[in-house]
Amino acid sequence: MKRFLYWTSMVILWVGCLWGAYGIRETYRGTDLILAGRTAEAREVFLRASRYCHYLEDLVDYCDACGYYDDGDLSSAATKAYSIRYTGFDPEAKQSIQTRIQEIRKAEQDAREAQEAKERAHAWAKQQFEKAKNVDWNRQKSQSSSSTFRPTSRPSASSDPYNARDYSGADEFYDDHYDDFFDYEDAEDYWYGNH
Repeated sequence: MKRFLYWTSMVILWVGCLWGAYGIRETYRGTDLILAGRTAEAREVFLRASRYCHYLEDLVDYCDACGYYDDGDLSSAATKAYSIRYTGFDPEAKQSIQTRIQEIRKAEQDAREAQEAKERAHAWAKQQFEKAKNVDWNRQKSQSSSSTFRPTSRPSASSDPYNARDYSGADEFYDDHYDDFFDYEDAEDYWYGNH
């Protein structure tokens, strides 16, 4: 029984060593591809090896982030790059990866700030348009109110263009002719003068 346990532990140790050696070899192979600028190929290497070595998942995410960045999808690239915590074996590759991650994050932040500035400018322009529209509307209202009908003398019954006699009260008269008079009192005065 002792021999069985010994040989089983030795097999497990050798498998673990081979497994680790495979992961290290694939990590170096993939980082060499990254340094050569071939992240799509590196992604395939890391993806195959990440089944056995889970620390390579960050490198798969890095390759995905680079692919999104190259395609112009800065939001997805920054999302992928945000969670990467690469502490790999090769210091040159580590520096290159960290520099590229910072570049991706900065580009996405700059794009987001530019979009926010554009939205602020659009909101300001819309606000200025609304102000100008309100000023024009108030100007039209003041011009039209100054040119509304205001009788200065009591017109005769035959010269009543609004037919004030047809209404039983000033309220009804004003409801039908509110655009023609300055305010309710003006319409009421006219109705009393022509009723």
